[in-house]
Amino acid sequence: MEDLRAASEKLAGAWLALSSNVWRNRLMEEMTFHEFCICRLLHQSRKETHNATWLCRRTGILRSQMNRELGAMEAKGYLRRLRMEEDRRQVAILLLPKGESVYLRQREAILQLVDEIVARLGAENAAAVAGQVQLVVQTLQAVFEQKGKE
Repeated sequence: MEDLRAASEKLAGAWLALSSNVWRNRLMEEMTFHEFCICRLLHQSRKETHNATWLCRRTGILRSQMNRELGAMEAKGYLRRLRMEEDRRQVAILLLPKGESVYLRQREAILQLVDEIVARLGAENAAAVAGQVQLVVQTLQAVFEQKGKE
């Protein structure tokens, strides 16, 4: 049990160090984290039509917060909400050229930083770290799902 607690402390410390470094150094200067996540999803699936419910499911952002985010992004000219012709109850979210441009600039800045990290770690170590981080994310999701069912 002591080994488990020590490993937990070590993982929590690494997680907090990573999170605080990312937060402190403000990687995204032109948009918020939520705006980046929303634009990323809309950019990646730009051939499809999506609504706020889809974005909420994919991001984990609550519906009320999502509506605030979308309103702010619409005001900035990043996206447009458009009522669907076939079902007037549905509102499609469309990424506009300005939103895509800002997103792509932010993504490039992040990728440049990640490229530097990969260059220092080496491709093999970086791939191993990415695999471990994905495993942590999957495990975390499973833990939260289980706690939600209790």
